[in-house]
Amino acid sequence: MEVCSPGIERNIKNAAEFELFVGHDIKVWDRNVGDWVKGVIKAADRESVTLGSEAGDMSIQYVDIAKAKFIHN
Repeated sequence: MEVCSPGIERNIKNAAEFELFVGHDIKVWDRNVGDWVKGVIKAADRESVTLGSEAGDMSIQYVDIAKAKFIHN
């Protein structure tokens, strides 16, 4: 039997995953901003994720997220 990990640069694929990883650093490609937005997952529900950053909390709707990845320092 072989066990493997999807890797540290793994994409977050659905809303349920955001809820599982509350407290983790991520970056999301926000279609409205046209750039990566970085922050810590503070909360997630069925429609949006709330990221905390130095600039404050930001809620992003899932329909506006093109990609999401973990940030590993």
